Amino acid sequence: MSVKERILQTCKMTFSGNTEMLKNANTYFESLFAEQTFGISALDILVSNETLPLKQIVSINFKRYFKLVYGSLNDVDKTAYKELLLKIIIQTPVLVQKQITEVFSYIIELEFPKGCQDLLKNLITFFHSQEILHNENSFKGVMMVINTIIKAKRFKTELYPFMIEFVNQIFSMYLTVFTTAVSSKMFTYTKPLLKAFKYLLYTKIPPFFNQQNTTQFYQAALTLLAMPFEFNQNSEKHPQLSSVINLIRGTTSIISQYTSKNNRKQSPTLTFFVENIACDFLKVMLSQMRDGLPKVLYYYMFVLMSYSVKTAKLSNVIQSVFPALLDQIIVKKLMITDAQMNLMMTEPATYLSELQDEEIGAVDAWYGALSLILNIKMYRPKNYLPLFLNPLLAVVPTTPEMLNKDEKLIDCACFILSKIVSSFTISQDYAKYVPALLSTTVPLLLKSGKVLLIRRGCDLFESLFVVLNYKKNVPLPQEVLNVVQLVFSLLTSNNLIVKVSAGSTLGLFVSYDCLRESFRPILTPMFDVLMQTAHIYESDTVVSTMSELIQKFPTETLPNSLQLTQGLFEILLSVENNYEDSDENTQIKMMDSVHVATDSICYLIEINKSNFNATEKFANTFIPYILKQVQITTDFQNESFDNTVTLALALAKALPTPYCVQMQQLFSMLLSLTPNMNYSTLSSTETLISKMISRCPELILVPTNMENLVILTKKFLLSEDMEVEIMSVYNTIRVALQKNPGKMDQFIVFLIDIVIPLVQKKNPAFFLQQVEAILDCIVSNPAFTLAVLNQRGFLNDLFQLWNGMIANKLPSLMDKKLSILAMLSILTIPINNMPQIVSQSLTNFYETIVQVVVAAQSQRKKTQAYYEEQRKNGGTSILNKMEDVGEDEDILYDDEVNDEDVKAAMEQYLNGGIDLDEDILDDEEENDDDDLVIDERNAFYVVMRRILEGDLKDQRHVVAIQGLTTVAREEFAKIFVEQAPSK
Repeated sequence: MSVKERILQTCKMTFSGNTEMLKNANTYFESLFAEQTFGISALDILVSNETLPLKQIVSINFKRYFKLVYGSLNDVDKTAYKELLLKIIIQTPVLVQKQITEVFSYIIELEFPKGCQDLLKNLITFFHSQEILHNENSFKGVMMVINTIIKAKRFKTELYPFMIEFVNQIFSMYLTVFTTAVSSKMFTYTKPLLKAFKYLLYTKIPPFFNQQNTTQFYQAALTLLAMPFEFNQNSEKHPQLSSVINLIRGTTSIISQYTSKNNRKQSPTLTFFVENIACDFLKVMLSQMRDGLPKVLYYYMFVLMSYSVKTAKLSNVIQSVFPALLDQIIVKKLMITDAQMNLMMTEPATYLSELQDEEIGAVDAWYGALSLILNIKMYRPKNYLPLFLNPLLAVVPTTPEMLNKDEKLIDCACFILSKIVSSFTISQDYAKYVPALLSTTVPLLLKSGKVLLIRRGCDLFESLFVVLNYKKNVPLPQEVLNVVQLVFSLLTSNNLIVKVSAGSTLGLFVSYDCLRESFRPILTPMFDVLMQTAHIYESDTVVSTMSELIQKFPTETLPNSLQLTQGLFEILLSVENNYEDSDENTQIKMMDSVHVATDSICYLIEINKSNFNATEKFANTFIPYILKQVQITTDFQNESFDNTVTLALALAKALPTPYCVQMQQLFSMLLSLTPNMNYSTLSSTETLISKMISRCPELILVPTNMENLVILTKKFLLSEDMEVEIMSVYNTIRVALQKNPGKMDQFIVFLIDIVIPLVQKKNPAFFLQQVEAILDCIVSNPAFTLAVLNQRGFLNDLFQLWNGMIANKLPSLMDKKLSILAMLSILTIPINNMPQIVSQSLTNFYETIVQVVVAAQSQRKKTQAYYEEQRKNGGTSILNKMEDVGEDEDILYDDEVNDEDVKAAMEQYLNGGIDLDEDILDDEEENDDDDLVIDERNAFYVVMRRILEGDLKDQRHVVAIQGLTTVAREEFAKIFVEQAPSK
């Protein structure tokens, strides 16, 4: 039996519907891949008279085969395959063409442009062939390959110019074909042509889109856009619809790029388009907006308008039709549907779970309309508020009688109002409405007895309150307190949506001092409501409110800690069980809930750390869960890894030491997993590992753990593609060395041999960390480390590099502390055993220590002063960040980068480091929870006492100290007075 016959026979096995037969067919195909003639035989079948389903199976398996063998083919065979595939793609049906296109995608990814010159030449020939252009199927096949190239190389990388050069050679014919296709209403042609247009304009305007070609293209494009739509809201695969969407998306890219100074400078076509074409395009598109279009088309129309409002000329076009647009389109697209209304009443939990998240956009009319409103609010409130206000205020209830209007219309008007109300602060003419809405409209909505309006009343109350921006430590006005009390009363409602809305809104007020006593008596029922809703609806806002209450009322929360922790843990388990079956948007919301719930659990663990019974129960509950999660075998475990580590970190801080057996197992497991982690998971994991070492140092001395630390160090420190997260490994090494002084000599030898070659390369990204790794070794065992460095011939080099780092200013407070600690450690070595570079310049060595101690204290004070100033100023309203531009102004971003400045800065960095004019800001506070608590001034005092009066006493030290400058001696005395024990 020939290979071709065996392929056909295997294909027929897949039609049986039997799972076992299908598995066997896949196995047989894999054995057939070894046949030398498999590729040619499969391609013969694709152009034969066999059925389409069979051809599709063959094309799928040919794709699998091709990816396996292509790399081993010689250049002649590769060229032959590309020519043959191109001939076949113009003869096969679309379903087969798609599989062959994926084969070309694989080739392009591997070989473009150098290995694709023959392919590009053939594509150019084919695209100019009248025979192919007049055959719809052949034309589709060629366009699929062309679009694959453009899509893959549309980003501004080093390969982008080669793609543009290729398209330039077919662009003249492209314009001709596009113009002909539009005039003939050949939408099956315009669809792939406009897909190419969309990709080409994705990041910049190609040079062949000059004024002449742009004019010619948009003459045809406007004709296409103005044609009567032959599709309706249910025909989303219609080629005319796809054509229009691709045209709008490509045009949106042009309008978007117009807001960049750099893009305008590079492409005069941008300005030409906006000045001469864009307004006509926008007018035609707006004229086509009507009820009954597909939701995806609405979305892209709204997105184009959202970008257009940044440009004054285009914004004026939208403004001229906005009243009708708001009334006839926007309101209808934002209004709750009858189906949603019915679901809200009959299945409230399902309704809540399906609520559209405003921060996670779907491609539909609702999100498109919302994005337009938000951009208008951000960039053109002065121009558009008058157009919003009258229609909305005519519907928003200000009297009880107005509640008799269509509640869906009221709901929509209040929703839009809640989105734009933050812009009312631009003028007192608008700001005056905020108190009135809060004291009149919101109470009417909350008392309406209608679930939809109560929910919207809670939302509107939140938006209005944020605008008023009251400070948290001052009494709230009575009208606000009245509304808060109304929301409190909603907690006892029997309706789930009302309770969820109330609970979410009250979360905004938990931190207000004047309401503290109002919350205290309702904590238990509020926790019950929030827990109940959290069990059936994983809302991040509900969980956030629980978290706020737990942290605001720790004393009241403490007796209920175990029950609350169990309830929050059940949220984690519920999300995990439902995660895989949820859509992407829902998964994002679920992970928000997991994050907030985890933080709350951690807080409950923290406030119970002195309660042995509670911490034991926490350990028994969560350690088995954590051990399972860190294996990362599911998507949930991968997405929630940081939360798992956060939970483990809370236990690591709270559990007594030495750790229980389960925690020791967790430490060993994590350390063994780290070499196979990516950089993002490594960073969070190393934080946990460092904390566990800092609290239980002997963990790292276990032989298997030490072996894994060596593996981890070798893998990441010697990696060719180091990321910034590599610094977490250096931190773990630091904690291990400093927490185990004199116990890690073998590791010190290993680390020095790793680090010295790295230091000698002077990679600016990690040079400081590499040198400091050696300083950590000195702190751990100074005499031993210096002896090893001397044996390696690197001792003098180290001191030279170290002095250079100090001269260039050590950037962070920890950098300064480490240098001080390392220098003090060297002083604990008897002078006769010290390196000569120190012993022969002892006064200079002391001078340097004192200088760095002073610099550290100065940086600490600057940091404290900065954060104190931040606390005094308090938070500022997001309203202060609102951009408002005049009618004739464009939003224009200055995104130019001066390459010479970048080059000069990099050279300065590479040639010895950037001289920092100011220290970087460290964390706000140093506290006992840090992995390494270093009091450099006390350490200085302790070592100096040993030198002057104790076991290290030596007259040569006294002489060196006496030789200090007056300023240094004064600082020396100041530290002694400051650190001396009080009598």
